[in-house]
Amino acid sequence: MSSYQIGLLFGFTIGLIVALIFAIKQKKRTEYDERQMSIRGRGYCYAFITMMVLGFTYAFIQEDVPLPVSPGLVIIIMLLLSGTVLNAYLIFHDAYWGYKYTNVVKYIFSFVALFLLNLFMTAKSVVDHKMFQNGILGLIEGLYPVLTVFFLLLTLNVLFKMFLDKHRKDD
Repeated sequence: MSSYQIGLLFGFTIGLIVALIFAIKQKKRTEYDERQMSIRGRGYCYAFITMMVLGFTYAFIQEDVPLPVSPGLVIIIMLLLSGTVLNAYLIFHDAYWGYKYTNVVKYIFSFVALFLLNLFMTAKSVVDHKMFQNGILGLIEGLYPVLTVFFLLLTLNVLFKMFLDKHRKDD
């Protein structure tokens, strides 16, 4: 295992631990009403259906259609697409945050920071000519543009929902 992979694994582990700590702290403060819980359940169902459709589609086309993307990256893209379906559904049905939660701005800053970090790493990969190895987009270097798009979509969904809510309240 190279030092880069060890660093990536270590960074991922630290990030996971920090995310779990925030989730535990947030769980104590976040309260969802019955309507939000029902919407969250439907959102999880839609995300699962999306994952199943993408998984079966990939299983059927993987041998017939050569993709210029590593198989691990395809699976991560499928997971992030199903997560995007879940996030968009919850955001636009007012079930992403609990009914008492009002500090959305810190999450927007976090999403923008992660978007910019991944955008920087994508640009670095392009400049260093490491994006494609033997004509295939690899897992490590291909993860940055995929995460860039994911956090961009997440940020735009939240901002668009805030825009819609503001104009609905003004009417």
